[in-house]
Amino acid sequence: MTADQPETDAFLAFVEKKIAALQALVDSYRYAMAVGALGQPGEEMPSFGSNAAFGAPSGGGFDLPTGVFLGLSMPSAIKLLFTSTKRKHTPKDVADVLRDGGFESTSVNFEKMVGTTMHRMKSNGELLQFKDGWGLAELYPEALRNRLAGAKEAKPSKGGGKKVRRSPQRKGAAKAAKTQPLLEAANPVQLAAVG
Repeated sequence: MTADQPETDAFLAFVEKKIAALQALVDSYRYAMAVGALGQPGEEMPSFGSNAAFGAPSGGGFDLPTGVFLGLSMPSAIKLLFTSTKRKHTPKDVADVLRDGGFESTSVNFEKMVGTTMHRMKSNGELLQFKDGWGLAELYPEALRNRLAGAKEAKPSKGGGKKVRRSPQRKGAAKAAKTQPLLEAANPVQLAAVG
């Protein structure tokens, strides 16, 4: 520094502060990569021009770390998928992504098992079913969740229940029980006319 320049320049202090912050960011990124927090150690981070790093579809698939679902229960894996992507999925999409993410199963019909689990999660209030897919309930406003639950309860039943067949004696007894109070309440003059 020269003698006429002040020892602490405001602009220089500002630049040094930014350099220190960026160096801390570089160190944090290197540490996260080394421990596998951003994928497998040694994997390159996707470019920021692609939304794949944030769980958005890239060409129909999802860019998830290898083995992300390994060792998880199916409901936990499904919830992790919906939480990380923050969008709707069909059971087929979920089954494909779980398989690609390392979820292990011996099921003959894995997609059906995923669908059954999703229905169970829906009845527990964890998932919502829309016409175009399924979504994580906690990502939607409470009013929408209540409306979807109300629509499910308001659906009329299809009348598939068993019909009770009455025997002829019971039919006659039921008819007599219905007409007896009417006869008792009728005017005696009207009864004479009927009888």
